[in-house]
Amino acid sequence: MQPQLPVGEYLTEPVIPERALTLWQPWAWLVAQGLKPLENRPPGFSHQSFRGWFWIHASVKQSLHEWHAANELALRNEVTGPPPIDDERLVYGAIIGKARIVGVLPVPQALPDGWRMAGRFGFVVLDATPLAQPVECRGYQGFWRVPEAVLTELRKQTA
Repeated sequence: MQPQLPVGEYLTEPVIPERALTLWQPWAWLVAQGLKPLENRPPGFSHQSFRGWFWIHASVKQSLHEWHAANELALRNEVTGPPPIDDERLVYGAIIGKARIVGVLPVPQALPDGWRMAGRFGFVVLDATPLAQPVECRGYQGFWRVPEAVLTELRKQTA
């Protein structure tokens, strides 16, 4: 079941979200590049009703297991795979882009094709845009409020 997506929504000014979501690399890179249009979360995730713009924060954690899983799904979905885990394009501990959540797909009963993961609901992500220069900051679980000093740096890039 595909969600209803907004049509004809045009922005005249840059959007500066107040919230961010931390993702492990290389999932963060895939979302920020617009290659992964679905962000999977466990059923107990407390912000399932979130819609709108958010910053994509790349966790400081490096995981070869996550890199292999992301690369496998990218190949299965016929999109560019992530850079190697130690590549400078995979930034850690920083906001690396922004995107917009426009809907949610329920937890599937079995592992379907595409980016869906069994046992997890999926945020539908559109309009992903990577930052030209990542902005370092600490991340948190769930959607978290970006500190004002970090927002000031992000405004400079999106003006």
